[in-house]
Amino acid sequence: MIDAMPRPRLLLALTSGLVLAGCSASGPGIRTAPPAPLREPASITEWESLVRPDGLHMLATAIALLGADDGKGSCPRVERSGSVTTLTGDCSDASGKRHEGRARVVTHGNVTRVRLDDYDDAEVRATGRVRLVSEPQPRFAMDLRLEPGLQLDDSAPAPAWTALDVEGYRDTEGWHALGTLAAEGRGSVRMRARGIELGKACPHEPLRGTVELWSGEHQVRIDYDGATDCDPEGTARWSLDGVAQGELEGIAGNMGCEASEDGGEVPVSGAMLLLLGIRRRRRRPADRRAPEPTDRAC
Repeated sequence: MIDAMPRPRLLLALTSGLVLAGCSASGPGIRTAPPAPLREPASITEWESLVRPDGLHMLATAIALLGADDGKGSCPRVERSGSVTTLTGDCSDASGKRHEGRARVVTHGNVTRVRLDDYDDAEVRATGRVRLVSEPQPRFAMDLRLEPGLQLDDSAPAPAWTALDVEGYRDTEGWHALGTLAAEGRGSVRMRARGIELGKACPHEPLRGTVELWSGEHQVRIDYDGATDCDPEGTARWSLDGVAQGELEGIAGNMGCEASEDGGEVPVSGAMLLLLGIRRRRRRPADRRAPEPTDRAC
């Protein structure tokens, strides 16, 4: 059972902090989405990219860095008071890109807490909370609703919204994560990732580790084997309800490198778009913005 996975005390504290802070941004989507159909390889690969803890940590880190560089203009407006940084939109920057909403970043030592109130940079709209611990081990917890503001001409339509209620950490074995995710039109899954190790020995896929997905009565398990079977196509073995299904193709290597080819910091919109499966090649405005959840309490 997924609930049997042990959770470090600090990780529980992170998650409790998100829940006690107010209503859940991810809750409405997760509660109303039906179980995802976990049968087709293409669908499994999409979920695999979304639940990977290394990618989720990259997203949490990018959000935690909001407001770190305020030397690029007056939009969004950046205000600092001690350990609190507030970013306010309702403006357009020098390039004409529209910014909306508000973000509040609080940093105490190695812990960063971020509250996003419909924070929008014309590429991704984000609502919810993130908490990140940098030392001695990377840890994160997030309760987010993401809505992409762009769509590539040559890609399948991205979900109008994606909801994430996930916590994770990295130790000597690799990356671990536990949580629930949902996406408009794709359903919801519970997930657990264990011991995912990345390395230069195989840039195309993780060296080892597992991801498990639960949806309704079905369970999918993905086993990474880049250390012994490194494949340029990015492959991993998978099973459905305990029955081996062969190999999945299109598994990503180190997502951080993929998102930031020049080795620099990954902007928050870039991290979000990567997780949503959107690449920066050709873009057009999204045809619609998802309606607000009807049962949001705040």
